[in-house]
Amino acid sequence: MIQTRHNRINQSETLVDDELTLLERIQAVLEKEKKLARKINQLLTAKDLGDLNRADIVQAKLRIHYALQAQQDSIEALRRAIENLSTALDLLGWELELKTLSR
Repeated sequence: MIQTRHNRINQSETLVDDELTLLERIQAVLEKEKKLARKINQLLTAKDLGDLNRADIVQAKLRIHYALQAQQDSIEALRRAIENLSTALDLLGWELELKTLSR
């Protein structure tokens, strides 16, 4: 089945919009993880840890750091994917108006 140029462009716009929405969602998750990291840091400075073990808190802080780094890597990879897709569509002569990629 042959698609019209208009249909291909609309599908491409949807794909790019989906990727940009995913990027925004990952960035929102990253912000939540940063808040969690701040709370963990507050726990480490507290004198009374309650029933928490300091070693467990330090290990949790490290794991949160790993999660933050993985999310940041995901953001960068997705940005590159969006840029590559945009370039590919430009090469095909398909004009798209992309939202600005914020940092």
